[in-house]
Amino acid sequence: MKKNWKTLVGLSIAGVMALGLAACGGGSSAASSAASSAPAEAAASSAAEEAAPAEEAASAASSAAEEAAPAENKDAEVIQCRIGAGHTWEMSWTQGIPEGFMPYVDEKLAETGNYKMEWIDCSGGTVAPLDEMLEAIQDDLIDVGNVTIVFEAAKLPLMNLHYYLPFTTDDVMAEARAADKLYEKYPEILGQFQDYNQTALGMAVMSTYDLFTNFECAGPEDLNGHKIGAAGANLAWMEGTGAVGVQSGAPDAYQSIQTGVYDGCIQPMDSMYKNQVYEVAKYMLNIPLGSLWDGCLTVNNDYFNSLPEEVQQAFIEGGQVYADKCNEIAQSNTDEAMKGFADQGVKITEMTPEARAAWANSIANLPQEYIETLKNDYGIENGKEMYADFISFLEEEGVEMPRDWLNE
Repeated sequence: MKKNWKTLVGLSIAGVMALGLAACGGGSSAASSAASSAPAEAAASSAAEEAAPAEEAASAASSAAEEAAPAENKDAEVIQCRIGAGHTWEMSWTQGIPEGFMPYVDEKLAETGNYKMEWIDCSGGTVAPLDEMLEAIQDDLIDVGNVTIVFEAAKLPLMNLHYYLPFTTDDVMAEARAADKLYEKYPEILGQFQDYNQTALGMAVMSTYDLFTNFECAGPEDLNGHKIGAAGANLAWMEGTGAVGVQSGAPDAYQSIQTGVYDGCIQPMDSMYKNQVYEVAKYMLNIPLGSLWDGCLTVNNDYFNSLPEEVQQAFIEGGQVYADKCNEIAQSNTDEAMKGFADQGVKITEMTPEARAAWANSIANLPQEYIETLKNDYGIENGKEMYADFISFLEEEGVEMPRDWLNE
């Protein structure tokens, strides 16, 4: 999937062709002097002469292979990079780091052999938890990291636009394409990271958000009085349902439901499957609330500026690889999770379009409210234009909005 929201050099990892050489055994056996004869010596001499060109060709091929092969990194300058996330590497929005970004950078640098990365793993909240990754990268505790933007609504208001436009789509790729168009038209969205001494390298769309509970739930009317965990702006999705929102991240869902901190949660489908939440929440309401962008790979500006140009370029290109990889994984994981929940005996209730529209219409007009928040709290005057364009981009992807948010 091609993305245009960054000024990137087109991605093209040149395939390195391994030249296989057939080794010729050219050793001459010494015949006993008693058995030697002139004809035998002449034959041996003739064989040697014939073997010489083959040996010369093999030698030339070997030299060519050495020149064609990637340069050895044993003499390369080693560059350390502390790379991390509040989550482990198992989430779709983080998995693209060890499976996309890091190997791409390694392969790109191996083409010249001038530099070699030494990756220092800071994942799983070992350096900073989910809601402190932005600050950890800003303060140079981590060089490259994954920021979960739902926890940064106050600091990254434009990055949280989509959380105030729920009920979009469970099609990861459609959401990603619409988001790309938005970033391209409004570069100030990703530009907000500059206020925190970092640059966005790539954005990941995650698996669709749905509702997972330990009680049977067919719609918002069944949420009244129940405690439901959600992260940041997601709590607004339950306004009007009578549910009691509890601030919580995906890693906390299993234990929180198991111990009664809350009765269910609104979280990405794939993370709930990977975290085996089906063991404590046997009911799923397939809404969907939307496959939203949330994981952003960023780099500390001071660290980035200290890198050689060749490494900088590899990072920029690697950010695109990260995004593409995450999106592919998220779509695959969504399909796998849906089947997996069914296999684990989870009762899955599919919301009808009518019930979904009723839920959307029961909550506050979140886009309209957020447009006012952007204007009054942050001095951002073009919030309505951004939402109008984003909705238009989604509709171009075949998404049918359940509510006419901007024309009420």
